[in-house]
Amino acid sequence: MPLTRDFNKLVQKRIARDPAFADALLREGTDTMLSNDGGTDIGPVLNMQFVDSLIGYLEVRHWAFEKLCSSPISSNLIDLKMHHYLYFTNLFSAIELVSDHVGDASARIAFEEHFQKGFAAPGDYFYARELRNAIVHRGLDPAAQGVQKGQKVFAVSPPVVFHRDGKKAYVCTFPLLVDLAAACNTASNAAIHAVVENEGLLDPAAYMLDQTRVLAMIEAADHVPEWAQDMAEQAFATMDFDAMATELAQFRVQQLRSLLGQGRGAPE
Repeated sequence: MPLTRDFNKLVQKRIARDPAFADALLREGTDTMLSNDGGTDIGPVLNMQFVDSLIGYLEVRHWAFEKLCSSPISSNLIDLKMHHYLYFTNLFSAIELVSDHVGDASARIAFEEHFQKGFAAPGDYFYARELRNAIVHRGLDPAAQGVQKGQKVFAVSPPVVFHRDGKKAYVCTFPLLVDLAAACNTASNAAIHAVVENEGLLDPAAYMLDQTRVLAMIEAADHVPEWAQDMAEQAFATMDFDAMATELAQFRVQQLRSLLGQGRGAPE
């Protein structure tokens, strides 16, 4: 089905004003590359999928941490509980994603040890991990107790968190959970940064795709309708594909660097 010139112009204008739309076109090609073999080098695609998932967890972690730092005294208990839930679940989801990504057992152990050593008191690492488990699996309310500081409210760290088997108990050196979260940010950022830097994932080149391969895989995909294949071909043919791919790769790296540098301390 041929596309009209007006439609082509419409697509180009949309790409120019909406980077997310351009990214969506590129993603369609990368997703298709993953669903077909054909000998295509999918390294950049796998890098994109891993880093985009990591960015998603880190963004929610950061958003929730900001809420932990700035909750007004008028905050309701449900919001406070939700913010702590989102912080600790996304923190450890990011950690587990990276741990799975690094591959073999020795690399996973090294990554976990790097994270653990980021805490001044080793017990805080075990406390934070078991706190997440208690919140998610055992219904612990992390905002059950709080203190007021000026016009803000902060959740008090539970005095003890028990292991799921009930035989181990963990205590925290931080009186407030926001302080524990700040320590978690610092420790996790350093450990994650070491992994992504070592694997070259802070280099935009790790996400660069070849236009010819992307188009070929889109055209070979049975699930992509003909009109969409035509749209992608016309759009890619009239754009500076390399410039677009470079811009998106640089933006991905910028996001990752920014999120891994946001482990600032808790407010006074």
